[in-house]
Amino acid sequence: MLIGILQIIIGIALWCLAFSLGTAWIAFCFGSILIGILVLIFAPHLLLLPFAFIATPANGFLFLGWQNIRNVQNQTIDSDAVWDKSSENLSQISALIEEKKYNHKE
Repeated sequence: MLIGILQIIIGIALWCLAFSLGTAWIAFCFGSILIGILVLIFAPHLLLLPFAFIATPANGFLFLGWQNIRNVQNQTIDSDAVWDKSSENLSQISALIEEKKYNHKE
């Protein structure tokens, strides 16, 4: 639970950093008018470059932290149950395929 909270705090801090650096980058691009016009004409996606590089790990930390907090509340997956269900589905699918093969030959 503590790790999840720490990851959410890191994610929020990274979002704040992404917002401030993105704002500073756009201010720099449009503060120097020539660079701003060239970026708009030739590479408009570069205006969001710093924001995209920092916001992606920020989202990762937020979602990972949320998942770690949720898993503490007795939500475990029994691997044997998952394997049993998938093997039942696999045998049903195999039977269906074999049935279609025989029906198609007739």
